[in-house]
Amino acid sequence: MKSFTSLIVFSAALVGFAAAKPAVETRDSCKGNQFWYAKLGCCLDHGGPQTPPTPPRSRDCPKDNWYWNSKQGCCTPRHEDPPEPSCKRGFSWSKGTWCCEEDPTPSTTSHSAPSQTPPGGSYGGGYNGGNGGNGGGYNGGGNGGNNGGYHGGWKTKRHNRIVERCPQKLSACPIPGASSFNKSSDYECSDTYQDFRNCGGCTSLNEGQDCGAIAHAWNVACEAGACKIYNCSMGYTLSKDNKTCEKQ
Repeated sequence: MKSFTSLIVFSAALVGFAAAKPAVETRDSCKGNQFWYAKLGCCLDHGGPQTPPTPPRSRDCPKDNWYWNSKQGCCTPRHEDPPEPSCKRGFSWSKGTWCCEEDPTPSTTSHSAPSQTPPGGSYGGGYNGGNGGNGGGYNGGGNGGNNGGYHGGWKTKRHNRIVERCPQKLSACPIPGASSFNKSSDYECSDTYQDFRNCGGCTSLNEGQDCGAIAHAWNVACEAGACKIYNCSMGYTLSKDNKTCEKQ
């Protein structure tokens, strides 16, 4: 009798688990007041909510035809066949997160335009050198030997990671493959708290994670320094630890 009672309780738990498991939406599952949005693989209400939720920090949705959908974790259209998303100034549409993302802080790495007249020389000589003038020669001479040369006034200026630091709360992430003349790595200032490419740390320093590199992830964001997957590509489902997309 005790075993029979345990079997009933176990069966009831299985039924409850099956009922709690969300059903996969298909075009046929859309209700009469809904339409099928194939790009996200979900049913959406015609017209959307009158008062949609406010998007998370640093995100926005195109006005009029789009709204923030908390269930999907992205922007969704109010009607079928919406116009191309157009974000407000300072934001750009991201197909990775399917919303308007705030443009990143301009990199502190800058490249100054070359001077039309290199200082002190006619062909890139030094301060008092020149092309064959006053002991100059091809690479500059006299007082220009140390500062002139072929690169006299044409040297590209780049920020030195040692000399110049990023603003408070931003990390100086080296740019792979770039090297300045003083052998100090070029860098960009990154908010690793929400940077999609440097989430949780500078990926060029083998820190943090590039959220865009997560295989088969459809809708991803960097939140509080950790990649968060909202949706996986068709045929894949979110793993138990919510960090990867696994084949169904």
